[in-house]
Amino acid sequence: MHVQVNKICSSSLNMQFTLISQHKFPNQLCQEIDQVLRSFWWGGLSGERHRIVWVSWEKNCRAKKEGGLGFMSFSSFNEALLLKQSWRNLKNPNSLVGHVMKLKYFNNMSLRTAPPKASDVFAWKSILSARALFQSGLLWIIGDGRL
Repeated sequence: MHVQVNKICSSSLNMQFTLISQHKFPNQLCQEIDQVLRSFWWGGLSGERHRIVWVSWEKNCRAKKEGGLGFMSFSSFNEALLLKQSWRNLKNPNSLVGHVMKLKYFNNMSLRTAPPKASDVFAWKSILSARALFQSGLLWIIGDGRL
């Protein structure tokens, strides 16, 4: 029984990550999810409305090295997973997903230069929405061809 519950939880979590990594969630929804997480963190499930918050949420969202708890806002998490999807498409163009996306959306060009079209599906538009941040993190490294 315990193994079945773990499998169900694992597959459910996998489906959620797949959804988050392929769709840009609206800012309002991201803020609502962050609010639910803050409410849970500060008050648990007790339902208390007035409680003392000793440390700001922004400080908790800092990296652990910077004195925070390493939490991430949901919009940042969503954007990071979209960037990961873009990176996969760039590094593995012969994978099934990369191959299909290349044929459908940027056949004769690079992922970095593919223009958005009105007929694109929401998942592709979501990946393109993170492209500016993706491109700001790319840089050319010139070497001798060895790792």
